Amino acid sequence: MSRLNLNLKNNILASDTESTGINSYGNFKRWGFEPARPFAFSFCDYEGNTDYIRWEVEPKTRKVIVNQNDLKTLRDLYSNSSLTHVGHNFGYDIRMLKFTGVEIKGKIEDTLILAHIVTGGRELSYALKPLAKKYLQFSDEDEKELQEATKHVRLKGRNLGWCIANKEQFGREPIKADYWMAPPELCKKYAIRDSIRAMLFYRLWRPELSENLQKVYEREIKLTYVVRKMEERGVRIFIEDLNRLRKFYEGYMQDQINLADKNGGKGLNFRSHKQMTNKFYVEKKCEIKKHTPKGNPKLDGEILAELSGKDPLAKAILEFRGAGHMLSAFLNVYEKFRVQDEKGDWILHPSYRQCGPVTGRFACGDPNLMQVASETTGRRKTEITLRPREAFGPRDGYVWYLPDYGQIEVWVFAFLAQDQAMMKALLEGHDFHSWIAEFVWGTAPNFKDRKSYYRKRAKLLMFCKLYGGGTKKVAFLMECTIPEAEKFVAEYDVKLPGVQKFMRRMINKACREGKITNIYGREYYMEEKFAYRSVNYLVQGTCADIMKQAMLNVNELFETKWKGCYLLLTLHDELIIEVPLTLHSKSLMRDIIKAMQGEFHKDIGSSKPLPVSVKIATKRWSSTSEVKLWVKN
Repeated sequence: MSRLNLNLKNNILASDTESTGINSYGNFKRWGFEPARPFAFSFCDYEGNTDYIRWEVEPKTRKVIVNQNDLKTLRDLYSNSSLTHVGHNFGYDIRMLKFTGVEIKGKIEDTLILAHIVTGGRELSYALKPLAKKYLQFSDEDEKELQEATKHVRLKGRNLGWCIANKEQFGREPIKADYWMAPPELCKKYAIRDSIRAMLFYRLWRPELSENLQKVYEREIKLTYVVRKMEERGVRIFIEDLNRLRKFYEGYMQDQINLADKNGGKGLNFRSHKQMTNKFYVEKKCEIKKHTPKGNPKLDGEILAELSGKDPLAKAILEFRGAGHMLSAFLNVYEKFRVQDEKGDWILHPSYRQCGPVTGRFACGDPNLMQVASETTGRRKTEITLRPREAFGPRDGYVWYLPDYGQIEVWVFAFLAQDQAMMKALLEGHDFHSWIAEFVWGTAPNFKDRKSYYRKRAKLLMFCKLYGGGTKKVAFLMECTIPEAEKFVAEYDVKLPGVQKFMRRMINKACREGKITNIYGREYYMEEKFAYRSVNYLVQGTCADIMKQAMLNVNELFETKWKGCYLLLTLHDELIIEVPLTLHSKSLMRDIIKAMQGEFHKDIGSSKPLPVSVKIATKRWSSTSEVKLWVKN
């Protein structure tokens, strides 16, 4: 540590890593180049003193040449448990340091998480540079200068056979992946200024945390380590199933082209907006219901879905697009990011952002395993029988547990709104939407004959309330006229007065104060014109905080009592857990359920714990079976 010119008497140090790419999991044999590794490390102490370590990179393979003396310095620095380490999106740095053989022992502070919490998630971007430009008036000229220099060097490097970044290999920021090529002094200037930015944000925003926000922030910081373990473990994917799915989707797309040919669509380019609008609005004379901002006729998925009920050509196009989406959004992405472990299994290692949307929910990428398609819903449901989940499953010797909250958003909404009918339906264990349907429309002459229709109506109205959908959305989903939708909404509001009162109260509060706060203290700022989103933010945000604490509870359970189990994924109200067959038992399931239930019901005002059910998957994600358990409350 003596080699670094830093003053650590305050025990606070900001740092940042620069890496050779984005994809940190992979191998040279498959790619022909090394996966992303850190090559530079910058530091800024509390007083503003800075320092820098840089390693050379082998240009044709991107292999980082590690200096062992520097490595010892880094290990000594980060193993110092008395230090508080500050960084922006520090989870990424933790991962990069671990690949280098460096573990962080001290406390961490993440200014990205801090920024998200203090600003109430209202920023469009939480990247370091835009934030610093807005809140610190900190110029981004250092990056622009580095980018220009990198572009110039890239041209030279390409002719010399260097490993040049591209979108397929390195993600959306190819230039950044090539910063190691730039003149060393420019890279040093850029890296150090990032550490300075992080320290300034820490000093600016850390004192701004209220007592409640402090609790929210501490939970997020604890979760950082859990998330890193999830990323490192990764999820198994079966190549033979990927290939089978690819063949199926390609065949399905050709089938839809053949159907389109038979129904007046021969030679039609499904991806050409001009040809599509001409076909449906000129030749078929369909009613134009939407326009683009420029005033041109619009033909989106919703309109095609509406047409598909009567027009086989529209149906074929929707099915074609559905299969194409499966290929482009899922299979092709999995192919890009799959890596082989030491056992020969193919694994996907997703990258999580703890504070993605404004509500504090998780976001996921590279690849996004929070959106692995099981089935599409609503009016745009396709008839595709095979889904990407068919390609995922547990490792050999393991089984998957999939515990999920039963209608957690409904529970939170009902008890925050204090609607008596909704609370009664939940506490008495009824099929919620069926019970509400009967409560609202049970006297209708045709109710007994059309129970499923009324249940669907109740469910759609419930979630339109939650997500801010108006009568137009209700009309579209219910396939009815707007006056009919208005009548449905009015009937619903009369029978469930707590819902409407709650929504008006939250919207008024948002308009008056410019923000709302959930029961755990997380704040959501919004302009008056977006006040209608307040209930959605409140409910989703509360559910997100419940799930995050549940993940911490489950992780603690695995670290203390059930060692050898792994958290793999979080999917909003569901977890995927990998369990050794030797530990597979109802006793473990019950402990997981209790950990997920916690005391959250008391927080929202319920007298009963939130319902949690468990499914298991022994071979594939697509084939699960529910386990009936009695859990003593």
